[in-house]
Amino acid sequence: MLVWISVFYLHYNNPYHFIKISDSTLQIIITGIFFLVLGYYFLNSFYLHDDHLPGDKGDIEINEAFWGKFILFISFFIAIGIFLVLIEISKITNGFKLYFENPFIVRETLVKMTEEFSPQISIFRYKAGSYLCSLMYPLSSMGGMMMAQKSRWRFTGLLPLILVVFYSIVHLNRFGLITSLCIWFFSMIYFGMYVSPLRRKVITRKTLLYISIAIIFVTVFFITIIRWRAFYVIDVEYLIRKSLYSYISGPVSAFEKFVLSDEPLLYGASSFRSVIRWLARVGLMNKNIALATHGDFINISRGEPMFLNTYTFVKALYQDFGLVGVGIISMIWGMLTRYLIERCFRQFRIINLFLVSIFILSFVMTFYEFYFEGLSVLIYWSIVVFVMEKYLHERSIVKYA
Repeated sequence: MLVWISVFYLHYNNPYHFIKISDSTLQIIITGIFFLVLGYYFLNSFYLHDDHLPGDKGDIEINEAFWGKFILFISFFIAIGIFLVLIEISKITNGFKLYFENPFIVRETLVKMTEEFSPQISIFRYKAGSYLCSLMYPLSSMGGMMMAQKSRWRFTGLLPLILVVFYSIVHLNRFGLITSLCIWFFSMIYFGMYVSPLRRKVITRKTLLYISIAIIFVTVFFITIIRWRAFYVIDVEYLIRKSLYSYISGPVSAFEKFVLSDEPLLYGASSFRSVIRWLARVGLMNKNIALATHGDFINISRGEPMFLNTYTFVKALYQDFGLVGVGIISMIWGMLTRYLIERCFRQFRIINLFLVSIFILSFVMTFYEFYFEGLSVLIYWSIVVFVMEKYLHERSIVKYA
């Protein structure tokens, strides 16, 4: 709710002449938020148990050396993925020279590659590299948990973040870094449920310190990427302020323009676009109904143009099923989030930590987009974590003290 209070405050008090939402659009957004919260607390009413955390009854320990070696092992394959991606990107950026000559074109080219690959590159190598790279996100969950430990092996938990920073720089992208950081922090926080109260206090202090460092780092990273991508702009400082402002409050204005466009219902093609695109690739669905990975850029300003392609979480739901769909799907989403948190309370499992982190992140990012539009990738991540957990469980690396 604090996120949305900030969004609405910035939206109605913006100095950049972004389009203001109408009452009818506001009602659609409020409906989504209301039913999201209602679904969470409705299911919460079925779990009225004591407030004790699992760690209050028995501390949990992990084999830190094994975990550290495992993270190093997976990080090696991620590094291979980054290397494969770099080989292909070098072909379309003139040996990376384009990064320094026109980074805006580099970013635009990389975005277009999600829809249509250049004949210069090896699609197989780029795809293989991308799938290996995406292991950074489930590994971030393990890294966050690892940083809550006590031995020197805990520093291997930083590897996923180091890798995702490098990957984000290569793609001139900020969203991937935010995703990895949030999964990392939420996993660390929720792992604290399973340890003793005294140790939990230590983890809380550590987490607050890391969050402070992360806020500074992400701010600097955002400013650097904006400066890099907008090399041609004279007043870069103004663009930075405007971009950061639009990142939070702009999607609301973009959704207003979408509502005014009065497009027909898509009945799932928007909310589950990544699944439909995957099914279309293997010939199980008509390619004509598969939407692009990224939404269209639209001008959200009444003054100097400002283009955005994010529309808040309600856009996909409203585009598919109208106002009724916004309410029903939001409520199911809220209920599922509360259910996954309860699973975390009842049993320590890596998959539980990861799924809770993803769903809490989806709540935080409701102002930006419907997080589950990338459902096929989330399924892939979950399968990876499940397989990893099964392997680790069979090695009996988890024990209660």
